[in-house]
Amino acid sequence: MRGNHEKLEKSKSQLKEEVANLKHHMETNVVDRSQIELYKREVEEQAAQEIRQKLQEVNLILQMQAASQDTLEQIRASRHALLTNQLEHRIGDLERELDRIKNTQRDSIFQKESAQAEVEKYKDLYLEEVQQELDEKIAKELKQVTAEFEAGSAGASPMVFSDGSSKSIHVDQDPLCRAVQEYRDVLTKNYLI
Repeated sequence: MRGNHEKLEKSKSQLKEEVANLKHHMETNVVDRSQIELYKREVEEQAAQEIRQKLQEVNLILQMQAASQDTLEQIRASRHALLTNQLEHRIGDLERELDRIKNTQRDSIFQKESAQAEVEKYKDLYLEEVQQELDEKIAKELKQVTAEFEAGSAGASPMVFSDGSSKSIHVDQDPLCRAVQEYRDVLTKNYLI
């Protein structure tokens, strides 16, 4: 029995050793798995953190681009408004200048027409005065010629004109022709026609 007892003790001791080894092995494996799980969680958390950080950076870049786009649009709108305002002022200036030129031209035309009317008026007055002088001289000459004709001399007699010249007039010459000729002579001499 003693031999059996020793065998059992030996088996028991082996079993205890085996249980201790299994227990140790199991504890080691459990620790390794928990460390792996912990490491896995840390890696996942770090990856998630990096992804969140990259997303924040992308969002920030997009916000900056949107702000830049808004600023650019504001600058364009401001520049457009400024150019439009400048063009409206320039157009207004040009329209006022055009009105001034039109008024000046209208005044100039009016002054020219007034001066022309004045010239025509004085020209008419001068021509009328000259015509009166001519009519008076012609009437005087005709009166003188008529008087000499009535005094009548045979053949030719000298006739003295108002300018001091004298010409021979033939009695047989037509009085109308004589008057026309004398009128021409007076106009030619006095008015250089």
